[in-house]
Formats: sequence, structure tokens, C-alpha cells
Amino acid sequence: MKGQDYILSLITSSKIREDDYSISLNNTDFTKGKIKWPSLIRSNRLFTANQSILKYKVGTLKKSKTKEVIQTIFQIFNK
Repeated sequence: MKGQDYILSLITSSKIREDDYSISLNNTDFTKGKIKWPSLIRSNRLFTANQSILKYKVGTLKKSKTKEVIQTIFQIFNK
């Protein structure tokens, strides 16, 4: 799909970056795929990227983890 943009969130393995909006991410949070290290989803660090620059998909999150991320983003916008 040429020209398709995605809304993405920064993910870091650095616990130093933990804040009120950071969400833990572990291999148990995936239905498909895995990550090398326990990480944090930085839900307050959103950005867009065109599909053409994305190299690969790491995995698919469980619906419960996706819901947690979306709820946290809503909290940010509702402050």
C-alpha cells in the first residue's frame, strides 16, 4: 500500500527512561514474535512513519497489551 503512514511509539530497553507513561514490554506480551530484552513502550513518545521506511515487523502484541497502550495514550490526551 503505497503512501501508508503508521503511528508508532518509541520502545526502549533502557529502564532509565521509565516514567508515568512507560509500559513494560516482555515476550509474554506477544502473540507472534519476540524481543531480545525486556523493554518499555514510551506511550508519550509517538511519531509517524511511512510504510516505505519500515524494514520489518517484530511481532504482534496481545489484545490486552494493545488496550493498555491505547488507554495510556488516551490518559495523556485527556490531561
